[in-house]
Amino acid sequence: MQQSIRAVNSPLKAAIIIPGSKSVTIRALLMTALAKGTSHLFNLSICKETKTFLNNLRELGIAIEWNESDRTCMVTGGIISSMQNEISLDYGQSVTVLLFLIAICTLSSGTFHFHGSSQCNLRTLIQVLHSQNIKITSEQKSSFTMINQTGLLGGEIQLKHFISALFIVAPFAKQPFTFDIKDFEGNPYADTTLAVMAEFGVLVRRLHQGRFIVPVPQRYLARDYIIEPDLSIAAYFLAAAAVTRGEITMQAFHREFVKQPDVKMLALFEKMGCVITENDREMTMNGSKELQGVNIDARGYSHAFMAIAAIAPFAQTPTTITNIRRKKYLKMMCTEFKKLQIRVESGQDWIKIFPSKPKATLVNCHHNRYLAMAFAVIGLVTPGLVIDNVECVDPEFFNMWEAIS
Repeated sequence: MQQSIRAVNSPLKAAIIIPGSKSVTIRALLMTALAKGTSHLFNLSICKETKTFLNNLRELGIAIEWNESDRTCMVTGGIISSMQNEISLDYGQSVTVLLFLIAICTLSSGTFHFHGSSQCNLRTLIQVLHSQNIKITSEQKSSFTMINQTGLLGGEIQLKHFISALFIVAPFAKQPFTFDIKDFEGNPYADTTLAVMAEFGVLVRRLHQGRFIVPVPQRYLARDYIIEPDLSIAAYFLAAAAVTRGEITMQAFHREFVKQPDVKMLALFEKMGCVITENDREMTMNGSKELQGVNIDARGYSHAFMAIAAIAPFAQTPTTITNIRRKKYLKMMCTEFKKLQIRVESGQDWIKIFPSKPKATLVNCHHNRYLAMAFAVIGLVTPGLVIDNVECVDPEFFNMWEAIS
């Protein structure tokens, strides 16, 4: 599927409501499913992954009532031990949903069949589960069976992946977990997980950088909880203000309390010359007539650094992004930016983007929603730009994009 981007002839000026963070939504849903009692969640991210996770939690016996139009959800949890002995779960195309479903299923004895259409390297995960006497059988590219007879045992584990999901269920282990995490700084959402856990009443002790212990027993507390705005989406709307020299206003949030790593994007926008004003009701960003390039270490962000990459061609000086862990992101950016006649230089894990005047063409987002949103930013000031393979983007994004443009 292709999406044409409508260019604008004047600075944008718009007020928008950013949906809740998908990452915080998934974490809060898992914790409320584990909490004994009824919780109310507000400003959920109502995306495909959220719906898939909600449906699977229902299959596991969690009582859920949700209102898509209001973005609210009521969860009555705390019945994990009474799950069915054998159940089939469909995680769709989301590896995140798969990992969080595996995590919750480690807490109940039974046989769990997982099916989906996304391929996931389970080697590290299998090693962790085997250390807990949990078996993986019938392993195929996108489906497998997990047999759990003991629940989580705890102990000392070295981790590089599966971090957030295992953190969340660790308080239910028979013995405390001690985690040694390789490259903790390179997993920006691990800190998000720890922050949300604390808000639901579970604390993790940080022994030193990369080493953590989860005391047991601890239990999550049912509560009312407001999901903070999704900054990995907000970044692209703010970038729209930057490239059009316009003004975007969104609902208020307090930077110092935001749990998402992409909150650091706001300081980068300011460094590029944009002006941000905040009060208790709203936050507004105004673009600059003379944007300046910046240097970014991508390790401290999730995916929203691509919003900065989208702004970079319109700055007065080059922008350099280093420590890009996912090489496919780097390759995609280089390939497609060159199609737009944007001058770039790159190395093994970095890209340098020079001031350029993009030329409209058909670009491929390679089924990556963050690259698609970056192209949407460029398209606002590049008449005729068309993005291919945008099925990966939540339709709500382009509806909001059309509204502001």
